[in-house]
Amino acid sequence: MSKISQRRILVVDDHHIIRAGLISALSAHGWSDISQATSLRSANELIAKESFDLILTDNYLGDGEGLNLAQPAQRHNPEVKVALFTFEANWALIERARALGFTLFISKESSINTIMTALDDLTQARDGLAIYAPSLPRKSAIITPLTKSEIEVLSLLSQGLTAREIAVIRYNSEATIKSHVAAILRKLGSRNRVEAIQKARELSLISTSQIEY
Repeated sequence: MSKISQRRILVVDDHHIIRAGLISALSAHGWSDISQATSLRSANELIAKESFDLILTDNYLGDGEGLNLAQPAQRHNPEVKVALFTFEANWALIERARALGFTLFISKESSINTIMTALDDLTQARDGLAIYAPSLPRKSAIITPLTKSEIEVLSLLSQGLTAREIAVIRYNSEATIKSHVAAILRKLGSRNRVEAIQKARELSLISTSQIEY
């Protein structure tokens, strides 16, 4: 029995044709223990009760972002590898994935052979984020990457929360949150929070579905 056949993989995609095609390719490549989910909610339910070696998820699911799967999956199983599989290939999204603990970013434009090779490599012990994206633009166009904490603070700001409210949620001091906000404005080249939130949404740093109150 091959090492691949002994590993458990969860495929998360809300598009039936893409999901079915990927599962077929995985099966042909030797993966035998394959689970699937069609939404963020159903994926989280599986992650909560089962342990996977690899999770391969699209980002734009019907009820949320696949990016939000990495942290709960890693809390349940610190050894799990999480891969983002998406048509959207840009450095802002890649930096979000890196900050959230993803270990692979792969464009859906990649060939089946490239996808299988990337997944084979991912099952080996490695640190950092591996990137397979043929049409990825030059990195010189990207802003200075935001840290994981800055992205989380920015996401909360986009929901209309104040620095004091965010400090309570994150168990930080208000001064720490204000320091994060200052860094966010500087890195995004924004004059105020409204501009920063708008630019962050344009760069896919935070979800466009979040609503300001």
